[in-house]
Amino acid sequence: MQVIDEFLGRKSQLLGRIDSRCTDLVEAARRATRGGKRLRPAFCYWAYRACGGEHSREVLNVAASLELLHSAALVHDDIIDEASTRRGEPSAFRRFEQLAETWRPSTPPENFGRAAAILLGDLLLVWADELVSALEVEPAVMQPLRSYFDIMRTEVIGGAYLELASQASAATDLDTSMTILQFKSAKYTVERPVQIGAVLAQADPARLASLTDFGRAAGEAFQLRDDLLGTFGDPVVVGKPVGEDLRDGRCPPLLALARNASGPAAVKEIDCLRAQPSPTNEQRARLVELIVESGAESVCERMITERLDRARTSLRHVPLADDSAVAMLEALAVAGAYRSS
Repeated sequence: MQVIDEFLGRKSQLLGRIDSRCTDLVEAARRATRGGKRLRPAFCYWAYRACGGEHSREVLNVAASLELLHSAALVHDDIIDEASTRRGEPSAFRRFEQLAETWRPSTPPENFGRAAAILLGDLLLVWADELVSALEVEPAVMQPLRSYFDIMRTEVIGGAYLELASQASAATDLDTSMTILQFKSAKYTVERPVQIGAVLAQADPARLASLTDFGRAAGEAFQLRDDLLGTFGDPVVVGKPVGEDLRDGRCPPLLALARNASGPAAVKEIDCLRAQPSPTNEQRARLVELIVESGAESVCERMITERLDRARTSLRHVPLADDSAVAMLEALAVAGAYRSS
C-alpha cells in the first residue's frame, strides 16, 4: 500500500535522527508489511464503499492502520510460536538474529532477535494507533470508530492469551477452541474491519448490523479454512510449516472436532501425539491420519460452507448503497473461505 510506504518513509527519517541503526526497524517493518492478502484493509475499504463512502485519504489511512496492526500480530505470533518462516521468508525475529550474527555481539544472536522483534511488533502497534489518531473526521464519526478499533486490539490480545492458557492447561473442548478462533483471528480479520469501514461512512444502524453479521460469519469461515490449511496445506503454498497448531497441547477446532468424533483409544492416541513438543514427521502424519479417520475434516468443511452462506444472506439483509462494493465484499469472503494459502 502506498500509504504504508509513505508512512514508513517518514518514520525512517525520524528514527534515523536517533541513530542510523534504528532504521533497521523500518526495514523490518517494510518486510513485515510486504505481501500477504491485505484482507483486513480490503474488508474495511469495501464496507465503507458499500455504505456510500467516497474514496478518500481517510479510509486509506484506516485501512493502512489495520494492516500495521495485523503485521504486529504476526511478528509477535512468530516469536510465541518460534516460527522460523513467514510468507515463505525468514520471520522477523530470525532476520534480526541474522543481523546480530554479523555484529558478533556479546549476547547470543537469538536473544537479540527476539528482543528486537518484540520492539518491532510494539512499534507497529504504536504506528497503527497513530494513523487512526491522525484522522480528520467529525467527533461523531471518530468516537465509534475509535471504540471499535480499541475493542479489536483488546480482543486480539485476549484471544491470544486464551490460546496460551488453554495450551498450558491442555484444554480440549470445542467451545474454547471456537472462542479462541473468534477473538484471536475471526473478529479482527473481518467483523471489526467492516464495522470500522461502515462507521467511517456514517452507516445507519441497520446497515451496520447487517455488515456486523456478515463479518462475524465470514471471519469464522476464514479462520476455519486457516485451521485446515495449517494441517492439510502445502507448506510451500501456505508460506509456513504446517502442523504447528497440532503440537504442545494446542487444540484448534479441527482437533477438538476429531476428539469429539473419536473413540476412547483414538482420543488417547490423539492426546499423546499432540502433547509432543517436537513431533517427528511420522507422528505428525499419524495425527493427521487420525483426524481424517474421525471425519473432522468434512465437518469443518461443512462449517465453512454454513458460515459463508450466512455471510451472503446477511450481506443482502439490508439494501446497501453500492452494489459493486457488495459484490467485492462477497468475493472477498468466498476467497478467504476457499483459499489455498
